[in-house]
Amino acid sequence: VMGMDVTLKDEVDPNNPERQQVDSFDDVNGLGGMGAAIDLGATWKPIENLTVSAAITDLGAIKWKNTHRGTSSDEWTFDGFEDIYAGSGESHGNELDDQFEELGDDLEDLFSIYYDGTKDKWHSLAATLNLGAEYALPCYDKLRFGFLYTSRMAGQFAMHQGMLSANIRPVKWFELSLSGSVNTYGVSGGAVIDLHARHFNFFVGTDCFFSKLSKQGIPISNTNNNLSLGISFPISRI
Repeated sequence: VMGMDVTLKDEVDPNNPERQQVDSFDDVNGLGGMGAAIDLGATWKPIENLTVSAAITDLGAIKWKNTHRGTSSDEWTFDGFEDIYAGSGESHGNELDDQFEELGDDLEDLFSIYYDGTKDKWHSLAATLNLGAEYALPCYDKLRFGFLYTSRMAGQFAMHQGMLSANIRPVKWFELSLSGSVNTYGVSGGAVIDLHARHFNFFVGTDCFFSKLSKQGIPISNTNNNLSLGISFPISRI
Protein backbone atom coordinates (compact mmCIF):
# COMPACT_ATOMS: atom_id res chain seq x y z
CA VAL A 1 0.00 0.00 0.00
CA MET A 2 1.43 3.38 -1.01
CA GLY A 3 0.92 6.97 0.13
CA MET A 4 -1.35 6.23 3.11
CA ASP A 5 -1.23 6.24 6.91
CA VAL A 6 -1.49 2.94 8.78
CA THR A 7 -3.37 2.42 12.05
CA LEU A 8 -2.29 -0.59 14.11
CA LYS A 9 -4.09 -2.65 16.77
CA ASP A 10 -2.66 -3.90 20.05
CA GLU A 11 -2.90 -7.52 18.85
CA VAL A 12 0.40 -9.05 17.72
CA ASP A 13 1.31 -11.92 15.43
CA PRO A 14 1.29 -15.13 17.52
CA ASN A 15 4.33 -16.29 15.54
CA ASN A 16 6.21 -12.98 15.80
CA PRO A 17 5.33 -10.65 18.70
CA GLU A 18 7.19 -7.75 17.02
CA ARG A 19 4.52 -7.49 14.33
CA GLN A 20 1.27 -5.71 15.17
CA GLN A 21 -2.04 -6.33 13.44
CA VAL A 22 -3.18 -3.72 10.89
CA ASP A 23 -6.43 -1.97 11.84
CA SER A 24 -6.93 0.31 8.81
CA PHE A 25 -5.30 2.37 6.07
CA ASP A 26 -6.19 6.07 6.24
CA ASP A 27 -5.71 9.31 4.30
CA VAL A 28 -3.83 9.45 1.02
CA ASN A 29 -0.69 11.59 1.45
CA GLY A 30 0.35 12.87 -1.97
CA LEU A 31 1.94 10.77 -4.70
CA GLY A 32 2.85 7.21 -3.92
CA GLY A 33 5.70 7.13 -6.38
CA MET A 34 7.38 8.68 -9.39
CA GLY A 35 8.86 7.25 -12.55
CA ALA A 36 9.61 7.79 -16.21
CA ALA A 37 9.34 5.94 -19.50
CA ILE A 38 10.20 6.52 -23.15
CA ASP A 39 8.88 5.21 -26.47
CA LEU A 40 11.24 4.50 -29.36
CA GLY A 41 10.36 3.69 -32.96
CA ALA A 42 11.74 3.62 -36.48
CA THR A 43 10.62 2.80 -40.03
CA TRP A 44 12.70 1.76 -43.04
CA LYS A 45 12.02 1.11 -46.73
CA PRO A 46 14.65 -1.39 -47.92
CA ILE A 47 12.98 -1.72 -51.33
CA GLU A 48 10.10 -0.10 -53.14
CA ASN A 49 6.65 -1.15 -51.89
CA LEU A 50 8.07 -2.63 -48.65
CA THR A 51 8.09 -0.81 -45.31
CA VAL A 52 9.42 -2.37 -42.13
CA SER A 53 9.07 -0.88 -38.67
CA ALA A 54 10.09 -1.48 -35.08
CA ALA A 55 9.03 0.16 -31.84
CA ILE A 56 9.32 -0.33 -28.11
CA THR A 57 6.98 1.48 -25.75
CA ASP A 58 6.78 1.99 -21.98
CA LEU A 59 10.50 1.46 -21.53
CA GLY A 60 11.08 2.66 -17.99
CA ALA A 61 10.45 2.15 -14.30
CA ILE A 62 8.72 3.65 -11.29
CA LYS A 63 9.90 3.97 -7.71
CA TRP A 64 7.40 3.59 -4.88
CA LYS A 65 8.56 5.46 -1.77
CA ASN A 66 7.90 4.15 1.74
CA THR A 67 5.49 1.42 0.70
CA HIS A 68 3.66 -0.14 3.64
CA ARG A 69 4.08 -3.90 3.71
CA GLY A 70 2.06 -6.52 5.55
CA THR A 71 1.39 -10.25 5.43
CA SER A 72 -0.90 -12.75 7.08
CA SER A 73 0.42 -14.82 9.94
CA ASP A 74 -0.01 -18.41 8.81
CA GLU A 75 -1.68 -20.93 6.52
CA TRP A 76 -5.00 -22.59 7.29
CA THR A 77 -6.77 -25.62 5.82
CA PHE A 78 -10.44 -26.48 6.29
CA ASP A 79 -10.75 -30.24 6.85
CA GLY A 80 -14.51 -30.29 7.32
CA PHE A 81 -16.68 -30.62 10.40
CA GLU A 82 -16.26 -33.55 12.78
CA ASP A 83 -18.95 -35.46 14.71
CA ILE A 84 -21.61 -32.88 13.94
CA TYR A 85 -24.53 -32.72 16.37
CA ALA A 86 -27.48 -30.64 15.15
CA GLY A 87 -30.18 -31.80 17.57
CA SER A 88 -31.87 -29.96 20.40
CA GLY A 89 -31.88 -30.62 24.07
CA GLU A 90 -28.86 -31.05 26.26
CA SER A 91 -25.46 -30.09 24.92
CA HIS A 92 -23.19 -32.73 23.41
CA GLY A 93 -20.17 -30.40 23.22
CA ASN A 94 -19.89 -30.51 19.41
CA GLU A 95 -22.93 -28.60 18.15
CA LEU A 96 -22.99 -27.33 14.56
CA ASP A 97 -23.38 -23.72 15.74
CA ASP A 98 -20.18 -23.99 17.76
CA GLN A 99 -18.26 -25.40 14.79
CA PHE A 100 -19.49 -22.57 12.55
CA GLU A 101 -18.33 -20.09 15.19
CA GLU A 102 -14.90 -21.73 15.29
CA LEU A 103 -14.79 -21.60 11.49
CA GLY A 104 -15.52 -17.86 11.59
CA ASP A 105 -12.74 -17.29 14.13
CA ASP A 106 -10.29 -19.22 11.96
CA LEU A 107 -11.21 -17.15 8.89
CA GLU A 108 -10.82 -13.93 10.86
CA ASP A 109 -7.33 -14.99 11.89
CA LEU A 110 -6.55 -16.02 8.32
CA PHE A 111 -7.41 -12.58 6.89
CA SER A 112 -5.66 -10.63 9.63
CA ILE A 113 -2.73 -8.62 8.26
CA TYR A 114 0.36 -7.91 10.37
CA TYR A 115 2.57 -4.92 9.72
CA ASP A 116 6.08 -5.43 8.27
CA GLY A 117 7.12 -1.76 8.11
CA THR A 118 7.97 0.44 5.11
CA LYS A 119 10.34 -0.10 2.22
CA ASP A 120 11.19 1.67 -1.05
CA LYS A 121 10.46 -0.43 -4.14
CA TRP A 122 11.52 -0.17 -7.78
CA HIS A 123 9.15 -1.62 -10.36
CA SER A 124 9.88 -1.94 -14.08
CA LEU A 125 7.03 -1.08 -16.41
CA ALA A 126 5.64 -3.69 -18.79
CA ALA A 127 7.37 -2.70 -22.03
CA THR A 128 5.84 -3.67 -25.38
CA LEU A 129 7.86 -4.56 -28.47
CA ASN A 130 6.30 -4.23 -31.94
CA LEU A 131 7.88 -5.47 -35.19
CA GLY A 132 5.97 -4.89 -38.40
CA ALA A 133 6.16 -5.08 -42.17
CA GLU A 134 3.84 -3.86 -44.93
CA TYR A 135 4.03 -4.77 -48.60
CA ALA A 136 2.08 -3.22 -51.46
CA LEU A 137 1.61 -5.27 -54.62
CA PRO A 138 3.66 -3.74 -57.44
CA CYS A 139 0.95 -4.52 -59.98
CA TYR A 140 -1.86 -3.12 -57.77
CA ASP A 141 -0.57 -0.90 -54.96
CA LYS A 142 -4.08 -0.37 -53.58
CA LEU A 143 -3.81 -3.89 -52.09
CA ARG A 144 -1.41 -4.18 -49.16
CA PHE A 145 -0.41 -7.04 -46.89
CA GLY A 146 0.97 -6.63 -43.40
CA PHE A 147 2.51 -8.57 -40.55
CA LEU A 148 2.81 -7.42 -36.94
CA TYR A 149 4.56 -9.18 -34.06
CA THR A 150 3.77 -7.88 -30.57
CA SER A 151 5.48 -8.94 -27.36
CA ARG A 152 4.36 -7.55 -24.01
CA MET A 153 7.19 -8.13 -21.52
CA ALA A 154 5.39 -8.50 -18.19
CA GLY A 155 6.86 -11.54 -16.46
CA GLN A 156 4.20 -14.18 -15.77
CA PHE A 157 1.65 -11.93 -17.52
CA ALA A 158 3.69 -11.74 -20.75
CA MET A 159 1.81 -11.90 -24.04
CA HIS A 160 3.05 -12.66 -27.56
CA GLN A 161 1.03 -12.22 -30.74
CA GLY A 162 1.56 -12.57 -34.48
CA MET A 163 -0.95 -10.94 -36.85
CA LEU A 164 -1.42 -11.08 -40.62
CA SER A 165 -3.61 -8.52 -42.38
CA ALA A 166 -4.81 -7.55 -45.84
CA ASN A 167 -5.97 -4.05 -46.71
CA ILE A 168 -7.57 -2.88 -49.94
CA ARG A 169 -8.55 0.67 -50.92
CA PRO A 170 -9.86 0.58 -54.49
CA VAL A 171 -11.17 4.16 -54.27
CA LYS A 172 -10.33 7.07 -51.97
CA TRP A 173 -13.56 6.86 -49.99
CA PHE A 174 -13.71 3.08 -49.34
CA GLU A 175 -11.34 0.78 -47.43
CA LEU A 176 -11.61 -2.84 -46.30
CA SER A 177 -9.28 -4.71 -43.92
CA LEU A 178 -9.13 -8.35 -42.88
CA SER A 179 -6.87 -9.78 -40.18
CA GLY A 180 -6.06 -12.97 -38.34
CA SER A 181 -3.84 -13.49 -35.32
CA VAL A 182 -2.44 -16.15 -33.02
CA ASN A 183 -1.41 -15.14 -29.52
CA THR A 184 -0.65 -16.53 -26.08
CA TYR A 185 -4.35 -16.93 -25.30
CA GLY A 186 -5.72 -18.32 -28.55
CA VAL A 187 -6.73 -17.44 -32.11
CA SER A 188 -8.74 -14.49 -33.40
CA GLY A 189 -9.87 -12.94 -36.67
CA GLY A 190 -11.37 -9.60 -37.60
CA ALA A 191 -12.64 -7.30 -40.34
CA VAL A 192 -13.36 -3.57 -40.70
CA ILE A 193 -15.00 -1.42 -43.38
CA ASP A 194 -14.25 2.31 -43.50
CA LEU A 195 -16.13 4.90 -45.54
CA HIS A 196 -14.34 8.23 -45.47
CA ALA A 197 -16.12 10.61 -47.79
CA ARG A 198 -15.44 14.32 -47.90
CA HIS A 199 -18.00 15.38 -45.30
CA PHE A 200 -18.18 12.36 -42.98
CA ASN A 201 -16.38 9.22 -41.90
CA PHE A 202 -18.10 5.94 -40.96
CA PHE A 203 -16.62 2.61 -39.93
CA VAL A 204 -17.85 -0.74 -38.69
CA GLY A 205 -15.61 -3.55 -37.48
CA THR A 206 -15.85 -6.90 -35.76
CA ASP A 207 -13.54 -9.54 -34.41
CA CYS A 208 -13.96 -13.08 -33.12
CA PHE A 209 -11.79 -14.58 -30.37
CA PHE A 210 -11.73 -18.36 -30.17
CA SER A 211 -9.91 -18.57 -26.82
CA LYS A 212 -7.68 -21.55 -26.06
CA LEU A 213 -7.64 -24.38 -28.59
CA SER A 214 -7.07 -28.05 -27.95
CA LYS A 215 -4.49 -30.08 -29.89
CA GLN A 216 -7.30 -30.93 -32.31
CA GLY A 217 -8.03 -27.21 -32.92
CA ILE A 218 -11.26 -27.19 -30.89
CA PRO A 219 -12.01 -24.09 -28.73
CA ILE A 220 -11.80 -25.11 -25.07
CA SER A 221 -13.94 -22.22 -23.78
CA ASN A 222 -16.55 -19.87 -25.22
CA THR A 223 -16.07 -17.87 -28.40
CA ASN A 224 -16.19 -14.10 -27.92
CA ASN A 225 -17.27 -11.49 -30.47
CA ASN A 226 -16.87 -7.72 -30.47
CA LEU A 227 -18.61 -5.21 -32.73
CA SER A 228 -17.55 -1.56 -33.01
CA LEU A 229 -18.94 1.22 -35.17
CA GLY A 230 -18.58 4.98 -35.31
CA ILE A 231 -19.23 8.07 -37.38
CA SER A 232 -17.63 11.50 -37.40
CA PHE A 233 -18.21 14.81 -39.20
CA PRO A 234 -15.28 17.15 -39.81
CA ILE A 235 -15.78 20.83 -39.01
CA SER A 236 -15.06 23.06 -41.99
CA ARG A 237 -12.62 25.90 -41.59
CA ILE A 238 -14.19 29.34 -41.12
